[in-house]
Amino acid sequence: MAASTVEDWRWIASRWPKDRRREEAVTFGIHRILASVRDETERWKAIDDPPYHQRSATHRWTHDAAKRRVGQRAERPETVAEKVQAVAELTQDEEVAARAAENLLRRPESITKVSPTSRARAVHELTRDEEVATQVAGELLQRPAVARKTMRDTATRMLVNRAQFANSEETRQRILQRTPRPAPSSTHLLTGLPADTPTLLSWWRLPDR
Repeated sequence: MAASTVEDWRWIASRWPKDRRREEAVTFGIHRILASVRDETERWKAIDDPPYHQRSATHRWTHDAAKRRVGQRAERPETVAEKVQAVAELTQDEEVAARAAENLLRRPESITKVSPTSRARAVHELTRDEEVATQVAGELLQRPAVARKTMRDTATRMLVNRAQFANSEETRQRILQRTPRPAPSSTHLLTGLPADTPTLLSWWRLPDR
């Protein structure tokens, strides 16, 4: 055996004096898990007080029950909190998290159970992309009830009006850029004379000689 394994076994044995061991009813693995209970009185009391096991309808220790007792993650989560923790650990990988999120978004019955605040936060995060935000906003405003409620907000109306003004100005500038400028006229607009013909007004503006 490796020295580290022998040292581990020695430490576990030191945590369980011979008269406190329950070798006939409890496995060595469970002794090892419960050995992390610091208080001796609490540790020895715990091993004699096994929890109720649903499947066998008896009071007995299992590895998962022992892990729950010392605050470790159970291999087979049963409660909602344990399942959520297991999912959180499994989805630390970005690729797994992305695929899991995509599958969850396909279950409308699950999404309806999420609080409105959390759903709004999720939508906000998903619409950080401008293209996605534009598509979602367009589809939402096509729903009359949503459009009416949205436009009742003063700040929202101001933002929409500002966007419309900016869009109109942008359109105007685009039209000006595309429209060719007229060629300069060869005649004077007021007199009808050729543009290079001196007029009284032009002579009047000349400096004194």
